[in-house]
Amino acid sequence: MQSRISSLAFIQQRSAVLIGGVISSLILAIQSSSVSLTDEQIEICGSNYCNEDLKTFGLNRNQSNPVNLTFDDSEIQYGDGNTSKLQIYTFLAATALFVIVASAINKWFVTSLPKLNLSDKPENAMSIFQLLTGTLRQHSDIRLLLLIPLIITPFGNDSFWHAEFNKAYITCSIGMKNIGYVSIWASVSSIISTLLFGWFNSKKYRCMSLTFATIIQALTVVALLFYKPTTSSYLSLSVISACFYIGSGIRYSLVPALITVVFKDNLAIALSNNHMWGSIGAAIVFGFSKYFCITTKIYILLSLIIISYILYVIFEISYKINEKKINRQKELPT
Repeated sequence: MQSRISSLAFIQQRSAVLIGGVISSLILAIQSSSVSLTDEQIEICGSNYCNEDLKTFGLNRNQSNPVNLTFDDSEIQYGDGNTSKLQIYTFLAATALFVIVASAINKWFVTSLPKLNLSDKPENAMSIFQLLTGTLRQHSDIRLLLLIPLIITPFGNDSFWHAEFNKAYITCSIGMKNIGYVSIWASVSSIISTLLFGWFNSKKYRCMSLTFATIIQALTVVALLFYKPTTSSYLSLSVISACFYIGSGIRYSLVPALITVVFKDNLAIALSNNHMWGSIGAAIVFGFSKYFCITTKIYILLSLIIISYILYVIFEISYKINEKKINRQKELPT
């Protein structure tokens, strides 16, 4: 049941991303034209991308055929240099409009949790301070420590893909206007994988699901090291993104369900740790993005995927051993 709830929540989130991708593609495609990049300019894209390369090659607005990936005081140019200020502001206005509509719906049409009275014993509800101290105290549980990398991984994956992949592979080669187009493929594949593998994320098959997700994401990340994008890499970049998000669809539905099952006695605190470590992982990826080249980031992401899987296997072994001990104790005559 918890796996299904997590799957539905993730499907709703990816559906929103899919709609956003369609809107951004429509807005950014208006009056956009293709430009021809030189071999020297396209060489800095992909795994060769690094912030210093832009200065080295002198890719600024003074060139006849700019590939400016940085902000400029007098004008804004991204990727192919043909994305206008009007398109950027239109996109931001559409985003702000959806935020306002969502806030209005949440305010007037969504019932708040206290009114739902979900708790049978509301007097036992924890205060914010109790939740915070409980969240920190739970780190003495070895099971949580083993699962922390697994919790961080999907959030770190998303941060890398939205920031680094979009910048180094899409914006640099085929232009910012195609980010939405590629994100549509990613959203569709993640929704399909969630629907197909959601029922696998039960206690019996969750290890198989995560193994598949780890393999496909690790292979996709390794492929990024060798893949060289070009100005016509629309289809290949979309396929790469779709393959990666097959694994993300599995992870986002599996991890919350796993935490709900393992820490059912302290569910609120466990979910608090889930969100806390996920946020920390995303913040670290975004915060240090400008200090490393894309190749280093790919190796870090690959290491995180592999390490999280190894620790998860250790967790599953210890969890099953502990379960067998509990079952033996129940079978003993009292």
